[in-house]
Amino acid sequence: MRTLPAVTGRDEFDVLAVRTDYQDDQAWQDVTAALMEPGGTCSTRHTSTS
Repeated sequence: MRTLPAVTGRDEFDVLAVRTDYQDDQAWQDVTAALMEPGGTCSTRHTSTS
């Protein structure tokens, strides 16, 4: 079994986003961009049409 690296330098309010759907790259880019916005709010929603 592979050992995962230690998580260091994180704040208690840091977000962990786990990508489980690899069919829509644009949706993932929208999510990561929204997470990087000042204030940390995810103000955009993406609705898949597929």
